[in-house]
Amino acid sequence: MADSSRSDALGRLINRRIRNVEQNFKAMDTALYEALRTEIKLADRWDAFAETLTVYSEVETPGVKDALADYADMIKAMQTARRATQKHIQLRVSEQLKSFPAQYKTVKADVSVREKLRVKRLNKEGALDRARAREPGNTTLLKRYKNELAGAKSEEQSATKTVCKSMMRKETKKLDVIRDMFRDMLEAQISSCCRALEELSHGQLSLDIINADEDLQEVSELAAHESSEEISQSHVDKRKAHARAHRDRSADSILDSHDSEDDHHHGRTARSARGRSQASRAEFDSDEEEEHTSATSARRGVVDDVVEEVLPGPQEPSKRRGRV
Repeated sequence: MADSSRSDALGRLINRRIRNVEQNFKAMDTALYEALRTEIKLADRWDAFAETLTVYSEVETPGVKDALADYADMIKAMQTARRATQKHIQLRVSEQLKSFPAQYKTVKADVSVREKLRVKRLNKEGALDRARAREPGNTTLLKRYKNELAGAKSEEQSATKTVCKSMMRKETKKLDVIRDMFRDMLEAQISSCCRALEELSHGQLSLDIINADEDLQEVSELAAHESSEEISQSHVDKRKAHARAHRDRSADSILDSHDSEDDHHHGRTARSARGRSQASRAEFDSDEEEEHTSATSARRGVVDDVVEEVLPGPQEPSKRRGRV
């Protein structure tokens, strides 16, 4: 029974390791496929950005145009290297992740054969135990069962050795495959990074093409042309303003002469008018005093009449005493 449990533990160990390889290699292949596809999409996005740089460079000054064109070429070269790296990884790593688990089919077949022989050996042990229990004295029958059990054990042991050897070969190859494919991935990525650093150094040099004096020359010339046009226009405006001021001064002198003549004429007219106005004002004041005097006398006459009506007139003293 101890040997049976050890054999069963070995079978479970082998099956578990086979399942681990199949499941994890498949998961790694799926994840690597997504990573590679993302890298390809990223390269496409960078190429699109490089195209926009190229289009923009066509409308810029010569220095900026050359610098942006070189920078766009640098980005495209980096993406070409990126795609080459991803293709290399796909061929050397992804294909191994896909194909290697299939190599365990032979091990699984050997494990299945060993399992059948193990069941056969267990059956022979059971038959021998039953024969010993039923016919303990039948040596011929017991000997035959013992020989069959020994043959089943021998076959099982041979199958176990075959499975162990096959499993060891596959495990050794698995380690080599893992080491080789990830070394290939590492070398491809290092090569890609070195190529990217080389291209980036060229891109840094391309930015030195931009020269402020040369690239701003067109703008400076345009500004100088505009300023000269403004200066000439200002001169024209000044001449026009000078001529307009001269015309205005001439017109003002003419108007001043006319105004002086008018003032002399209007002075005589104003003095005569002031004399007439003073005479009329004196006449008006005398009329007003007469009206005021007549109104005052009239008011006094009215007051006297009222007093006479209200107050009794003076009576003789005799008549007053007689009345008393």
